[in-house]
Amino acid sequence: LPSAGSEGKVAASGNKVAFNPRVSCVYVKDATQLPVQQKTEFWWQQNEFEEFLQTRLQIGKAYRAAAKQLGLDIMQVSSVGSHGDAGYRAMIRINNSLCGESRRGLGLGRKRQRAKNRDRYISAVIDEQARQLRDWRERPGEPGA
Repeated sequence: LPSAGSEGKVAASGNKVAFNPRVSCVYVKDATQLPVQQKTEFWWQQNEFEEFLQTRLQIGKAYRAAAKQLGLDIMQVSSVGSHGDAGYRAMIRINNSLCGESRRGLGLGRKRQRAKNRDRYISAVIDEQARQLRDWRERPGEPGA
């Protein structure tokens, strides 16, 4: 996938990929006060996590089959492995319905690294939210500040 600074590049699928560097924020003073329906708009729901897991399992199974078919270790056909491209092509031949799915972030065989990345991500989000709250509180003359 293209990096954040590569707006307008063409992806392998032939689709143009662009990234919007702007982020919109909604300040919610107390999320516990939101109605349940509105909360579902902000956070992933359990059924979505179950769908993500099923897709991850399908991708993992297809990669294991691709590695076996190619006579390689699973880590060699991962996205950063020495045979990543061949592994991806073999995985798509095995399960064509996965061609639009991304293997990035799955970290197949990298459970500890995924856990560390998750913890760093959560920390970064919390830090950013705290920064935005400080900025919002420091704005003179704004309602609620």
